[in-house]
Amino acid sequence: MQGFSYAIAFPVMGIVTSHWSSLRQSGTFLTILNCFIQFGPLFTMPISGLFCSSSYGWTAVYYTHAIATYAAFVIFYFVYRDQPKDHCNVSSSELSIIADGKSSNHGHKQPVPYRAIITSIPIWGVWMSYFGCMCGVNLFMQFGPTYLNKALHYNLENTGFAGAAPYVISAILKILAGPVSDYSTCVSQRVRVIIFTFISQGVPTCALLTLAFLPEGFTTAGFGCYMLAITAFGMTPLSSIKSGQLVASQHAHFVMAVSAFLNSLIVLLLPNMVTSVAPQNTSAQWSTIFLITGAILFATNAFFVCVARAKPAEWTKEAPKQIQRVFSVKESDTNLSSRIDMVNV
Repeated sequence: MQGFSYAIAFPVMGIVTSHWSSLRQSGTFLTILNCFIQFGPLFTMPISGLFCSSSYGWTAVYYTHAIATYAAFVIFYFVYRDQPKDHCNVSSSELSIIADGKSSNHGHKQPVPYRAIITSIPIWGVWMSYFGCMCGVNLFMQFGPTYLNKALHYNLENTGFAGAAPYVISAILKILAGPVSDYSTCVSQRVRVIIFTFISQGVPTCALLTLAFLPEGFTTAGFGCYMLAITAFGMTPLSSIKSGQLVASQHAHFVMAVSAFLNSLIVLLLPNMVTSVAPQNTSAQWSTIFLITGAILFATNAFFVCVARAKPAEWTKEAPKQIQRVFSVKESDTNLSSRIDMVNV
């Protein structure tokens, strides 16, 4: 079920941002859309902790999430439109802001240049960075409560609330950082992307490496690093994801689809890695997991910083097309002649 959800969510996020966001506000738009990564655990962890420590058990957890998911889907179905021009609440002035700087074909279905995208080094940088990021994010999202309970010895009910706390801070900082990324014009867009990469990926890397070498029994320090990593991960939409959105422009949905595939691959493989490295969930075993994840984060994001771009690639621009233009029609005494020239525009 999680695979289906992620496979749909990320391409949709790319399409919605491409169609509904102005180029200048893409960072803010991405951060707000991406908040589902924080809101999900923020809802799930405390609710699950409460139900699992009560007589209701896992059955109540499943029913609660099923109802919440269906309600969210119904709201989205009735509110969302594919194009801003089709929505009754979007004014003409808002449409002009959204369309500013975009090509005339933006929003119309165009063939995706798969070969150009797959051979693009900046896009590979985006995918590498995202792969490293999601290794860390999924580690904390799937196994954070296990780490808090088994290694840091939080009880079951407190584990739910402690696991959710960092996501509150992460969501708040993410929303506040979006406008900063969009309107800090004192530096170039590329520099802003790199700065937020250092924040969103560099800080978790340092936190993971600290957790790897933290002596057993340092519960407060361990939880502090846990919270710091999750909070910083929240600004990922302003680093690699924003770079991919800007470089791929109207084709960002394909870039996001590949990102979703990478995330699904991590979700599939990560449990096997964690259970094989930390079968008893001891602090020493978790140190090994943190060391491996920190190394992956460092390597993938170092590559991204070297190749990062923040401008539309050449393959996003309109190709020349041939049109027919009638210049003049003259009628003489003997015949009617017309001249039709073929020109390239």
